[in-house]
Amino acid sequence: MQLSQARDRELSAYRNQTIGFVFQSFNLQPTATALENVMMPLTLARVPARRRRARATECLAQVGLGDRMRHKPTQLSGGQRQRVAIARALATEPNIIIADEPTGNLDSERGREIIELLKRLNAGGITLIIITHEAEIADIAGRVLHIKDGRLTIVSGSGGPAAGGFAAGPAAGGSAGFAGGGSAGFAGGRPDDAGGRAAGGSAGFAGGPAAGGRPSEWSN
Repeated sequence: MQLSQARDRELSAYRNQTIGFVFQSFNLQPTATALENVMMPLTLARVPARRRRARATECLAQVGLGDRMRHKPTQLSGGQRQRVAIARALATEPNIIIADEPTGNLDSERGREIIELLKRLNAGGITLIIITHEAEIADIAGRVLHIKDGRLTIVSGSGGPAAGGFAAGPAAGGSAGFAGGGSAGFAGGRPDDAGGRAAGGSAGFAGGPAAGGRPSEWSN
């Protein structure tokens, strides 16, 4: 599908089936349980009720919240709420997850937990695009795209399976993204320690499996 020519309904279906979103402020429904929050994108995808519940349960277990499914957001810690948001992003088995400042509202310990979780998802083959100002994410980046004033200025790191680890280039004061399948890794922005390169820019990285389609089709 040519996204530039797609209609709104087609774009909505593409986003629902191919891309998972994780928001800095979690964006969980306050009156819904963790299980119900994770089921929401499946409801929009018209997945049968039994399959919705089974998949949401599986996703919550995957992020270590199998014992918190009946809890509402106000009964969860910040790190747990972000893990619910990640489980929701995983629900439709997307090829890509886009995360905006996923550790921005967390303390350092909870932030490290989320980073480790994202690393495991990436190692499992999901392409991740992360926007962040966290130096810790930059330090494990596999590929970095620096953007300044809306223009791509620097690309560092291969971001592919051959990368064999994580690395990041400097991007002072910027935000960052990361993506990649297999061992591709992350990307991130960090304070400039390389002679002023990309000062004030934002950073991102992309890679991994090609977007489009979905790993499996839901059925009755």
